Amino acid sequence: MERGRAAGVEGRLLGGEPGAPPRRFRVRAKVVVAACGTLHTPLLLGTAGAFRSSGALGHGVTLHPAVRVVARFDDTLNGWDGALQSVYSDHFDPEGIKLVGVYSAVNVLAAGLPGVGPALRRRVRALPRCAVFGAMIHDEGGGRVRRGLGREPVVTYAMAPRDLARLRRAITILSEMALAAGAREVYTALLGAPPITSMDAARAAERAPVDARRIECMAFHPLGSARVANDPRRGIVDQSGECFELPGLFVADGSILPTSIGVNSQVPIMAMATRIAWRMAERFPALAAASPA
Repeated sequence: MERGRAAGVEGRLLGGEPGAPPRRFRVRAKVVVAACGTLHTPLLLGTAGAFRSSGALGHGVTLHPAVRVVARFDDTLNGWDGALQSVYSDHFDPEGIKLVGVYSAVNVLAAGLPGVGPALRRRVRALPRCAVFGAMIHDEGGGRVRRGLGREPVVTYAMAPRDLARLRRAITILSEMALAAGAREVYTALLGAPPITSMDAARAAERAPVDARRIECMAFHPLGSARVANDPRRGIVDQSGECFELPGLFVADGSILPTSIGVNSQVPIMAMATRIAWRMAERFPALAAASPA
């Protein structure tokens, strides 16, 4: 930093000859762009010693909590053939639930099936006749990114009660879908629960008191650890992606999205990065003209 602005990047180059020490480097630049993702951008920005006014750096992370169910049918499906994520439904968007086809590697699916010994073996052998569908939640957030002991950050997340209820509702919806399609058994994300074989059992499972720690919950698309805002007291970057407390430093990754978006974040992140690039080109035309196409 020079005169309160970002003036370049410095660090160490790893690799090279075995046993050789890291080589330090320094690059001077009029504009710096950080694009380390939701998990690592806060760590990088934290090294600058700024970003204390709002207290937002590393906070407010959204994660899209998700579950999946496995349904066994009479017919052979071979779910590993073709595109594995080629269908979705937004019918339950008003409830904050997105349904997504999510067939994954068979060894991962096998590890999540219920039962032990011969019972588990029978279900694993039936995987060619199993279908898998998932659901993710348009969450309220509640995550935080902090520096860990090594290179990787520590991420913590406290799920909101509303989102837990939506997660359980999603399990019921997926179970009902599978049974309506002719499934013989449905294996839910509730660890230790027996297979579901009827609509009544699916609905009863949603109402039953269950320790939330028994739900096999996944999470995708972390966003929001350096969120955009219209006020430096509420966020890290302005609507052009430039850091409030360190002019000349822009952020162009998923960390700037201020709220959960309820969909796969790949395209929205690319759209925001493109918008930030256009704004930078307008403000710094000389730099844009010197950049390769």
